[in-house]
Amino acid sequence: MDNLRAYLCTTSLANNPNQKLRTHSHSSSSTSSQFKDTLHPLPHHHTITTMSAHYRALVQDTRPYKDSEEFEKGHVDHTLILRKPTSQRTGWSAAFLLSVVLNFIFMIAILLVYRKQPPPSAPFHYIPWIGAQPVYSPAQEVVRYERRTFTELGVRTIYHGPPTDETDRAWDALYPVGMTRIPNEDAAKMANWTERIAGDESHSLVVLEVYHQLHCLNHLRKALSPERYGHMHLGEPILEGDPTPFDHTDHCINILRESVMCTVDITPNVFQWSDLKHQVWPHFDSVHTCRNFDAINEWAAEHALLEPFNKKLRVPPGYPF
Repeated sequence: MDNLRAYLCTTSLANNPNQKLRTHSHSSSSTSSQFKDTLHPLPHHHTITTMSAHYRALVQDTRPYKDSEEFEKGHVDHTLILRKPTSQRTGWSAAFLLSVVLNFIFMIAILLVYRKQPPPSAPFHYIPWIGAQPVYSPAQEVVRYERRTFTELGVRTIYHGPPTDETDRAWDALYPVGMTRIPNEDAAKMANWTERIAGDESHSLVVLEVYHQLHCLNHLRKALSPERYGHMHLGEPILEGDPTPFDHTDHCINILRESVMCTVDITPNVFQWSDLKHQVWPHFDSVHTCRNFDAINEWAAEHALLEPFNKKLRVPPGYPF
């Protein structure tokens, strides 16, 4: 209390230099008299400069006090509202903003890491797609991947061996669907344009490459057995200005070469010791990651071109859908 009295007296002298501060005595009456004589009301909007710079008086009372007893008893309307330092509030705001930014960066980092994680069904090791994106295919929606073990070296399947009626049927069943029809909207997404079907102008004509490759493999199989299938005759020239007859067999060899070099199967074949051969022996019965062939076959069957169409009739470009 003595410190507060001294402070108020100091403030009074600062506002009225002519006012002299009386010497304090040790008696309570003298102190009260001196306090009353030296106490002056604070001017309106007066800022207390001797207090900590972090606090200021927000509400000022301009009425004079009656005596020191009133002040000491707490019947004072003058109220000091202590506010937190501005610098402290600024510090909290900066900390909050920094926290928001760091949390945002953390979430972005998690998303980036998650995108690089292999899907749950990924085989052994996930290889990200790098380079050119795959071209659109209307059948891509049904593509499913699976693991398949290739046939062991020396083991024959129904597709092996000398040709028989059973073997022929097995090969023919691999590509029962010829050409397929797709909506023009899907055809517009493809990298290469194709013709619309005469008589069915809202659909376009395609054939999946897998069936072309199987057809070529079957053609080469038959070419190896001319005694059963006859000799593969040359066809008519197909290139304008080039009189060279079309060699179907030669075409199939090249198309399969391109396909193999396009897919570039990187599945490693292994070598293991053979007790029968008494040496290290190659094994081609490796586990491969493959597209599900049955799913593609089902899609092709659903989109098969069942009705014959006139190949000699072309739908004019720009013809309404």
